[in-house]
Amino acid sequence: SIVGHTWYFLYSPAGTMHLILDFATGIGVAQPAMALVVAVGFIRALLNTRARWASITYFVICLQYYLGMATNYELKRIMIGFWYTDPERIISMIALAAVPLAAYGIDAVICGLEKLRSKFGINDNNSARAMLPSAIVVILFVAINYYPFVPTGTPFPAAFDISLYQLERDNKMGPEQGYTYEERAFVQKVRDLVGPDEMLINLPYDGSSLAGAADDLTVYYRAQGGGTVESDSSETIRLRLDQIADDPSVQDAVEAVGAQYVLMLDRSDYEIDSRDEYGNTYMQGNNCLFVLEEWEGLMLDDSTPGFETVLAEGDMRLYRIDDDFLDNAA
Repeated sequence: SIVGHTWYFLYSPAGTMHLILDFATGIGVAQPAMALVVAVGFIRALLNTRARWASITYFVICLQYYLGMATNYELKRIMIGFWYTDPERIISMIALAAVPLAAYGIDAVICGLEKLRSKFGINDNNSARAMLPSAIVVILFVAINYYPFVPTGTPFPAAFDISLYQLERDNKMGPEQGYTYEERAFVQKVRDLVGPDEMLINLPYDGSSLAGAADDLTVYYRAQGGGTVESDSSETIRLRLDQIADDPSVQDAVEAVGAQYVLMLDRSDYEIDSRDEYGNTYMQGNNCLFVLEEWEGLMLDDSTPGFETVLAEGDMRLYRIDDDFLDNAA
């Protein structure tokens, strides 16, 4: 059911509050001007009985986002189950709810400047000069909010750069592909070797998530990004598969999912893009961006203990997991 579908997110409570207060809920890039005017508008609306609905609406949606990002409680399903418990879907609602508060906040700042002007006896009947405070506030807001003044610690220098990145990525006509002809040819060799029903552990960001639909290969991770509530075996494999020779819990996890092979497609385009303030390392590849620490277990090479190279082309590999470690699984 819809409310039974859970996307797995788990940020720290303090980190999630930081994202909300900085209006950085999308990609972690703070928007200080927007955060300020929304905060002013929130307080002003809260004190006004006729406008209080706007503050309450914004608070409830921010609470939904917090529950989605920082908790895995049953309350999470109740509060955002109809959005697939996905906080990224709530972000658009935060933006919509923030619009009237931002406008109310900007209006409060302009009214404050007008009162100061009157207090100091600066009265001007010239309509153009009378609009000067409003113009100054709007220009400052646009300049600060939309222009990147400081490093953000993310792959994007400003909040709206992710939109530019997505437009460029999704409309790119060059040779870069997420699943290349060379990778498909390698996958077909793998399928002929192990059969279409053999379970293969994979890194979905290297193009292998498409191998099932395109080439009838059974891969364990069939989608990029979030999914349903993750099993303990999946988490163990993601984080510590490379330690299978020394860690019995990894051996048990691999045995539980019924895998004997690991598929690695072309990763020659991968490079470290950036690191954020939470210690996450972003890996950039053709049409993908992922956090390295979330997939450290899949960073294998020919010297990793417990894996035998069965097929190799360039940096693409098919590894067979040593039977000794699977036989020793509890």
